[in-house]
Amino acid sequence: KKAVEEYIGKAKGVLESLYPKAKLETYNSRKEYEAAGGGEGSRGFAIMGKNGEHRILLNLEQIREDNSGKTAFHEVIHPIVYDAFTANPEKLIPIWNEVATTMQNVKGMEKVFEHTAMYGRDKVAAEGITETLTQIAAGNISLKDVPKSTANKIIELANKMFEAVGIAYRIKDVNDFGHVAELVKQAF
Repeated sequence: KKAVEEYIGKAKGVLESLYPKAKLETYNSRKEYEAAGGGEGSRGFAIMGKNGEHRILLNLEQIREDNSGKTAFHEVIHPIVYDAFTANPEKLIPIWNEVATTMQNVKGMEKVFEHTAMYGRDKVAAEGITETLTQIAAGNISLKDVPKSTANKIIELANKMFEAVGIAYRIKDVNDFGHVAELVKQAF
């Protein structure tokens, strides 16, 4: 297992390269974290500014207690999802509904559903997409295990996000997605 600090350092590097305006803030106590705007009892929180100045807050006390260093990775994905859909979570709802329905019995999705169960209706789609991408990148969900039409929709979603944030690379197929996921996984 990698140390929490290592995950955070790498998350900060990814965030700085993709979103120079974004700021990763770490807090050693719950009290400091919540005072800065973090959600009560949560490990991480993304505050998406309409001006592109996003804030990613990490509750190090909770992350260490839960041994969940990959929280930093999940939170770094939030600005990608947010920017890709121009801060309009309504655009994510049909995509999330289709992914959730089609992938409901795919190994690894149970972690996604456990995560989304913590959120209200207004945040489920953004959290579901973010956590699905996190679990795929972590290697817990393989696109080889899903129907080709669903895999193609997820690849299309990833490519839309890449395009929206100015990343020129485009994923071509399931094997290519697996390669990209492995590179992201190695980075974290």
